[in-house]
Amino acid sequence: MKKYLSIITTGIITLLLSTSFVFAESGNPAKKPETTGNQYKQEVQETKQQMETVRENTKMEIEQVRNTVRAEIQEKREVAKQKMEALKEGLKKETDQIKAKVKETRLLGREQALERFDNKIEKIEELLNKVNEKIIKVENLNLDITNAKASITIAETKLNEARTKITEVNTLLVQSTNQLTVENKNKLRTAAEDAQTLIVEARLALGNSIKSLKDSIKTATKETETNQ
Repeated sequence: MKKYLSIITTGIITLLLSTSFVFAESGNPAKKPETTGNQYKQEVQETKQQMETVRENTKMEIEQVRNTVRAEIQEKREVAKQKMEALKEGLKKETDQIKAKVKETRLLGREQALERFDNKIEKIEELLNKVNEKIIKVENLNLDITNAKASITIAETKLNEARTKITEVNTLLVQSTNQLTVENKNKLRTAAEDAQTLIVEARLALGNSIKSLKDSIKTATKETETNQ
């Protein structure tokens, strides 16, 4: 997981550096050009196209990494579900009915705990998709969405980290129908608390993204009223 986050971070840094290099090679846009007006316009247009190409390539690389992370986490979650079903099936072979009932209750509690985490992740994903839709609408209005996108990136990162922690919880809970060892109980508690914290942080980042969009719209509205 850390490897993939490093790749995403590297991609963002590459985008920023590449943008700087493009500006450096094309000269300072704020400085009065020595070329004719048409030549200057052409240079500016070419610079914009180069920057857009760099942005699109970096976005594609980051999205590929994100998709890989999601796929790996989903695969591990499916494996955990299969193991849980195998444990439930194994209870049918238990001859001691009292022990079978205790283990069944234990598995039910674990399954419900995992479902609660899944529901929380699902709600954050739904909110994230809605915010992304709003960002696209605001972007189509040619308004500033820089801060909103930055907050979305933070939310996605937190969400993936939360998924990883929940995967750790899954792994611990589907090892057997027996009680957890003291060591595994501590690992479970830490992973569950970390997952909850990351989910809260993802939700806060999405809230910041929505606020940024509203601020952009308010700013644009004020500028329009001033110019009228």
